[in-house]
Amino acid sequence: MNCRNAVDPLTSTAFVSADTTALQELIRLHDRTCTLATPLDRAVAAAHAAGRVATVPGDPSTPLTLDDFKALRAARRRRDPAYRLPARRHAPPPATWQLYIASDARSGPQFATVAYVEPAKARRTPFGIEYPPEAYRVDLGFIPTTTPAGATCSSQQVVDLLERLARANRLLVPVAGGWRPLPGLGFPLTKRHWETDRAGRLSALCQSLVVALEGGAV
Repeated sequence: MNCRNAVDPLTSTAFVSADTTALQELIRLHDRTCTLATPLDRAVAAAHAAGRVATVPGDPSTPLTLDDFKALRAARRRRDPAYRLPARRHAPPPATWQLYIASDARSGPQFATVAYVEPAKARRTPFGIEYPPEAYRVDLGFIPTTTPAGATCSSQQVVDLLERLARANRLLVPVAGGWRPLPGLGFPLTKRHWETDRAGRLSALCQSLVVALEGGAV
């Protein structure tokens, strides 16, 4: 009753006739597709080894979400407490995503919003293009629009470094269920982060971005 499907799309097992052992592996994904943990684990491992995004069984257009991966991990750990989700090769974010850096209604005039968005979901308003919450894919927070006195790096240099990292496919790293910002850079940066020692923090961010661009540890 809680599943949209009566048959496992990976093994063609009919749930109504499945044995108790199989039903103990039954998990429900975010779109109410139900499947079995072990076959799904194999499918995820194959997709990740090939550098592909793992998708809902039977629906290659719908990626698995973070909650789906948590459900898979919980089901597998009931039998193997040391189980770990299949690792992903480094892969770029979807081609439909775009790095967005701009002052907008969300950021206010003193800051610029930094995020990966889907331009197709933008809204045209009398004040220009705006991105609604559903257009955001990875939120990197905010950076100052003006360079504070004493900073060794300008706000524009930070923007340039972010754009270069994005072009080099180094700003995001793939994780189960999607992508996250490169660790060690502090993203997402909140407005509160910039309330104290803005010059020092902007300089430190700039240096970290340079190191990341050169391929070193941040």
